[in-house]
Amino acid sequence: MAESDPSQPEPTPFPIRIVADPQVPPPPDSPQPRPNPSPSKRSDFFFEAWDKYLSIEPERTKKFSAVAKKIEEEKALIASTPGDGLQKQENAAKSWEQAATECKAKVAAIVQECRRLNQKYRDAVFNLEANSYCLQDLVGRFPNAIDSVESPPWVKRVEDIFDDPRFMNDSGSAPDVHQGNSGDCWFLASLLAVTAKKELMEKVCVARDEACGVYGFVFYRDGEFVHEVIDDKLYLRVGDDDDLAVVRNWDRDEKRGLALTHDEDKLKTQFQKGDEALYFSHCKSNETWLPLIEKAYAKAHGDYAAIEGGYASEGIEDLTGGVAAVINPEDIMDKERFWREQLSQVNKKYLFGGGSKPSNAKGLIGSHAYAVLEAWEEGDLKLLKLRNPWGDTEWEGDWSDGSKQWTPAMMQKLNHQFGDEGIFW
Repeated sequence: MAESDPSQPEPTPFPIRIVADPQVPPPPDSPQPRPNPSPSKRSDFFFEAWDKYLSIEPERTKKFSAVAKKIEEEKALIASTPGDGLQKQENAAKSWEQAATECKAKVAAIVQECRRLNQKYRDAVFNLEANSYCLQDLVGRFPNAIDSVESPPWVKRVEDIFDDPRFMNDSGSAPDVHQGNSGDCWFLASLLAVTAKKELMEKVCVARDEACGVYGFVFYRDGEFVHEVIDDKLYLRVGDDDDLAVVRNWDRDEKRGLALTHDEDKLKTQFQKGDEALYFSHCKSNETWLPLIEKAYAKAHGDYAAIEGGYASEGIEDLTGGVAAVINPEDIMDKERFWREQLSQVNKKYLFGGGSKPSNAKGLIGSHAYAVLEAWEEGDLKLLKLRNPWGDTEWEGDWSDGSKQWTPAMMQKLNHQFGDEGIFW
């Protein structure tokens, strides 16, 4: 038997083919750019069919997509603008004019169609009756003030809630605003500040037709003015099925109650009529501007949950398009100068809102927003007139209602009256 050579590998039970890497020539001294391979046509019949409809190629997208066209126009405008960064040849006045014009045109078209069909406007995009996402955010979270159990049970139109609804009364006095079941005191405080300037409110509420139930508003968002159009449906606290107004049918002969039944007329009159019937914010009158602006603002942000929590400065920016700044009192170097140049000009040159510290103190609600309505000065005495969006719960320190500082002469000077309406000095 022949001995095997240890230097030779033993044979395998199956054939093995050794594939060697191809010999690649060394790169030249001066590197040349590699040519782009020509795209091979896909043989998948699925893609061949759908390529006729899908805008997957840039040139096709630029030609047929309105969004892509707008982007290309913006890019061309930016490229032709001198200077660095993203710039647009458009000022705030032009942006508001464009948004207001579009809003008025949309409302006019809706009114024309409503009259042709003899039907009130129904907002299919923000339909309170059909869509729970009007309340919930993208992850299904309800606002902190409510939950799925205590969510609004009913929806009605303005004319079914108020006997004589008016969008806004021209009384000249501060509106009687009351916060509802939403944590948007910051937005209400900014609204209270803006309502002090009638011309500013007219730029927010640009179009409406109360007979058709359609309202158009303009807000400032992400660097430009945008418009929102809504119908006049509002959430109520009490639904037709709620067992709240109950009366007992009394059998006089038997001297016992027969049954517990609904008094539907009483239910609708007491709990589904008037400002207090509204689930969210309302005015203590037949005014409808507040709940409708709040609804439009919620629609602009996606839902009511999105407007929970914020700063009055943000709300004032969104309502006016102005630039807001947050000023901490402890950071002010010269408080006399601050009063003279800024705070004393409230509702004249500037709008002011304020926020309280987290803890409650002397009637001030912790982490709450207030509107600054007026600044008053006489000698060394300086006073601010504030408004609580809750419509009650006032300051309990000096110059609060009933304090010794209020002499008849001072009450006449400041035109002040005692009352728990949320306005205090």
